[in-house]
Amino acid sequence: MQKKNSVLNENLLETYFKQIKAFPLLSFDEELTLSKQIQEGNQESLQKLINSNLRLVVKIAGLYISSNIPILDLIQEGNIGLIYAAKKYDYRKNVRFCTYASWWIRQFISRYRINGKRLIRLPLRKAASSINQIVEDDSIVNLYEDYTYSPERDFMKQAANDDAMRILSKLKERERRILSYRYQLNGCQYYSLREIGAELDLSPETVRQIERRALKKIRSQESSLRESLFTAAM
Repeated sequence: MQKKNSVLNENLLETYFKQIKAFPLLSFDEELTLSKQIQEGNQESLQKLINSNLRLVVKIAGLYISSNIPILDLIQEGNIGLIYAAKKYDYRKNVRFCTYASWWIRQFISRYRINGKRLIRLPLRKAASSINQIVEDDSIVNLYEDYTYSPERDFMKQAANDDAMRILSKLKERERRILSYRYQLNGCQYYSLREIGAELDLSPETVRQIERRALKKIRSQESSLRESLFTAAM
């Protein structure tokens, strides 16, 4: 029975490969045009952008193949990331869609691998050779990183800031304000001890003492806090 399922799903995978190869790849100008149309609510443009990048998902999913995770599961999760990226893609950033979408595809696949596999899975033993065939086109394989726009940096910065604010929520209001000013949290501008003292009508030394006392209260989470403060202030 297991062998039959394996053969069946290998056939499904090959059929899927043939189907997605029928969708033409897009030029940069076409991607920007579709992005404009998507933001105007055009669902056909959204579907076209997604379909034209399904091969990208297969390429990335192939990097995460392991013996205990079916490639079809990885592709499905990657497709969810692709859909999410297509909806958020902003032509005004002037970057290729593959550069933007690749990060979200990897995030959805990685999250799936970390959080655990689905209860219903499709068993599969073979995929590597087929995946190589699907990404033969140089225009989809030769991707490059565009560092002028980094959604992962924004994402990590926001996550670190949220984590730091969660920890600080256990402190008193004045303690939270001082640490927020000192470490530029939650959009706060950096303040020196003297500037914070003037803002709160305290001496710089009193501000320093409150800061130390606040950090002492959360020393059990000090490592997490310091990492979050550092990342959030980048």
